[in-house]
Amino acid sequence: MIIEKDFTQLEKWKIESLIEKYTNNNNGEFDIKLSKKISYIDDEGNKYIGILKTQKFKIDDKDIYVFDNHNKAIFAVLDQNEKYNRIFDILHIDAHRDDAKFNHEYPKEINRENIKEIFEKTRVSDYLDLMSKIKMISDIKNITQSSEFELMEFPKKEFILNLDIDIFGHDGQVVDMELKIMRIIQAWKISKSVMIATSPGFINQKNAKFLIEAFLKRI
Repeated sequence: MIIEKDFTQLEKWKIESLIEKYTNNNNGEFDIKLSKKISYIDDEGNKYIGILKTQKFKIDDKDIYVFDNHNKAIFAVLDQNEKYNRIFDILHIDAHRDDAKFNHEYPKEINRENIKEIFEKTRVSDYLDLMSKIKMISDIKNITQSSEFELMEFPKKEFILNLDIDIFGHDGQVVDMELKIMRIIQAWKISKSVMIATSPGFINQKNAKFLIEAFLKRI
């Protein structure tokens, strides 16, 4: 269990300054509300709070979803698939690959009637495998390592940015801060929509809240 300290004012100022270096929008203020309820329990039994509820924003006609556990992405993907009557490539920026195999029988499809039941079977690491196997998404491009950020190429087709804000946590700290911010902003601007996980247990949730609100305000 890794306990991360809250960002200092100096750290917050540095992050805000870097975001503003690559974008100069001002979309107003946003409030990601933290919960007091447990939303994630790790393999050692440690318990973590997440956010109060999934929130959906629209900025410049782009849908942005914010949720805590990353497997909740299946709800956002279904929403986008139905809205545009198509499936999308996924650009996955994360401190982890989330490449575990789904431990249950794959359904024929995920729809409004069965999604809650299927979600309960997923883990924070196997949702991409599930969606890929049932052709709910198309190609997945993973960006987790410094070299992948440095050499990053965007999907040729329309894509959803699948961002885990834990890339700014302990497991993502090896990647240069400015490089992460620059690439996220570049990907965000050209994506069809954006999904952001706060990932309790992998990053301090107060820090996650600050980061997401800072991106929402400026991108």
